[in-house]
Amino acid sequence: MFSKRADDPFNMFGNSGKTQTFQNKLTALGLLFESVEAFQAKEKIRLNAELDRMIEGSSDYELTGIELHFIDHYLHMQRMSILLLSYSILESSLVTICDNFARELNLPVSVEDLNGSGIERCKKYLESFDLFCFTANRELKKSWDKLSFLNKLRNCFAHAEGDISKFTKIKASSIEGKKEEGLSLRGSHIIIESGYVTDTIEAIKVFLNLIHKK
Repeated sequence: MFSKRADDPFNMFGNSGKTQTFQNKLTALGLLFESVEAFQAKEKIRLNAELDRMIEGSSDYELTGIELHFIDHYLHMQRMSILLLSYSILESSLVTICDNFARELNLPVSVEDLNGSGIERCKKYLESFDLFCFTANRELKKSWDKLSFLNKLRNCFAHAEGDISKFTKIKASSIEGKKEEGLSLRGSHIIIESGYVTDTIEAIKVFLNLIHKK
């Protein structure tokens, strides 16, 4: 499951930029996410079964209903958190990759010297020195398009709690167009399905692996 080919494969605090470093982190994150989702799914089944045996309108019925509501709220917060952590691993890995290229190729500037921020600045850096062309490789472009939107989602969740009425860089039509991928709107708030999170983690793995093939 976890490879020992990394400098320290069980170090969850460092990032060498090597393949197994981010693979191990993303694998651990995915396993954590799936275990929590599975546990909460069982809890929802148990609580719904209890509701069926209760008298509607009773205090126990109402309390169980509240508990079910908070499970849904908890799952929503967990999915937001895992997406944020996934993005953090992606950005940290890309910055380290840029730094490694700068050192190995003795490049005149570092990624921190460029304007911009986040993964977009890393893309700009890698393309500036002809290290990558993100549009030339179809698979790389497909992965990048998904992760570029993840960048917007990350900012929306981090700065506006997923409320697009307070974050103008994401339009309602953008979310509605990703319904099959697992995104939707409740009012002006973005709702995330479990599958969207697992697909995002896998997309980051694919993208970083493609970068490492260079």
